[in-house]
Amino acid sequence: MIADPVRITGEGEKYTERQRSYRSFNAAIQDKISVDGHCFENKDDQIYYVASRINRDAHRRIDAWVKGTREGRKPGSLFFNTWEDILKHLEKFYDASDRARAAEIKMQALYQNKDR
Repeated sequence: MIADPVRITGEGEKYTERQRSYRSFNAAIQDKISVDGHCFENKDDQIYYVASRINRDAHRRIDAWVKGTREGRKPGSLFFNTWEDILKHLEKFYDASDRARAAEIKMQALYQNKDR
């Protein structure tokens, strides 16, 4: 058994801090499920486990999808089919591998902060 990964919050002063945190979390979750995946009864248990390792700002980004999953994946609702879907979704916010996407994320953050 592998220890539970440190929870990700999605918070940090700089984008690079959030990106580094996400990449570490992503690798740890993949290792955990690869080694201990048999401990989960089904794919929904895996989804809820991964979601339980996500807090604060990062959890707000997945909350509606987790709720849709919990409520039975109704047509027209948001939901996850696999635990990997959670990582793909968070990747949009915390891990831009190209400069254009990184610039877009920075602009979003600047726009959101101007109203504070």
